[in-house]
Amino acid sequence: MKKIFLYAALALATFGIASCNEDFEDWADPQAYPQEDPTGELAAVISAVPTATVSYDELDGADVNLIQIEGITGLADVESATITSLLLDGTTEVPFTQDGDIAIVTAEDLAAAVKDHYQSMSDAERELTFTAKVAAVDGEGQAYALTSNDVTVTYKATALPDQAHESAYYYVGGYNGWNLSNPTPMEANGDGTYSCTIEIGDGEWYKFASQSTVDAGDWDTVIGCETNGSTATSDFLVVGGGAMQVETGGKYKFTLDPVNWRYTVTAIASAIYAPGNGNGWDPSSAPALTSPNNDGTYTGFAYLDGDFKFTLERNWNSEYNYTNFTSFPEGWTQGDGTNIKCPTAGYYYLSVTAGGAIEATLIESISVIGDFNSWSGDAELTYNASDESWSGEVNIEGGGGWKFRMNHDWSINLGGESYDVLEANGANLSAGDDVYTITLYPSRRTSDNIYCTVEEIPAYQ
Repeated sequence: MKKIFLYAALALATFGIASCNEDFEDWADPQAYPQEDPTGELAAVISAVPTATVSYDELDGADVNLIQIEGITGLADVESATITSLLLDGTTEVPFTQDGDIAIVTAEDLAAAVKDHYQSMSDAERELTFTAKVAAVDGEGQAYALTSNDVTVTYKATALPDQAHESAYYYVGGYNGWNLSNPTPMEANGDGTYSCTIEIGDGEWYKFASQSTVDAGDWDTVIGCETNGSTATSDFLVVGGGAMQVETGGKYKFTLDPVNWRYTVTAIASAIYAPGNGNGWDPSSAPALTSPNNDGTYTGFAYLDGDFKFTLERNWNSEYNYTNFTSFPEGWTQGDGTNIKCPTAGYYYLSVTAGGAIEATLIESISVIGDFNSWSGDAELTYNASDESWSGEVNIEGGGGWKFRMNHDWSINLGGESYDVLEANGANLSAGDDVYTITLYPSRRTSDNIYCTVEEIPAYQ
């Protein structure tokens, strides 16, 4: 077996406590040797097989001597120690074989694990953290399940194809008659990705092309996918690969990501909805976000409390979940299953780009400001959790124009030509010289629009 030592930086802070609640039928008979609590601290110690950084290309298909068991602390008499699993960042299983006290990984399996874990084929250097699960047996036949310390390995994936480093990319398919001399341009998004939004019919087949491919008219270098006819909405790219397919017609955003060598297809709905813990997981009455420019970026307000998702309709027929986005606000993580988890319960203004980023601003206040207070004060409204509205008594002394603003700041404000349709940065609203109960309904739970009601208070009439 051809082997190459994989160079690494070691992180040998030891941790791991013996477990006496698991059976290991492949190496011990738990009936014959019942596990008992060990005395003292017990842990497996591993290290990377020494010495520096290496890339997939330098491995040249060789096997990698990756991890070595150095010993079991707290166990004086060790009969055997076996690595039962090898985890990348504590989550992704890495296939391996064991030769003595060394875990051996093929170059292909290591590359596949990195690709799967990061959902990326980027050739940037990565610091990979490995942890081993170890089964140990002492001289009396007692069995222990251990978790090792972390080991950090510097790794570089194989170089991406030349088509990943070009200045322009195009969509080509049934939409433009498979015309490589007149393909549909994709716009740079400023983050290394390129997109186009188009209206297509049912059963649309498509691929992507780089500038050099278009210049040469070379169909052999058109960018596709591994499996011809794939309907996946996100996957890795292949130069000269098969064509992708969208089965149901409509407006879609196609995004090519040369950095991670992936593509994403996103249906553009007129609105999306945010059911979750904050509203009983009911899409029929969930807050709604709309896309003012009909471009796949949705904005709106919602009360969030832990796990939630987005749906494309007021039902569960289709959804955007954690896997449909590339970046999140600080502290936001993946919740149960494919849920998105917001760590701090509250009322939020959201900007959501399908296949891209979720941005969120916590709304701590909504107020009314206008001519009546010389545009320099804020008449505070109170949040009503039952319908996600904000309401309060406001004295529009002298009448005139006014607007809503959030967090005492103009970065998020609402106005409009009428009370029935409010929009971001809209025109000034108006009311006569009187005291009103003003109620704002920003969440679109029962309306397609953000709106407000302005009611005179009889006592002041």
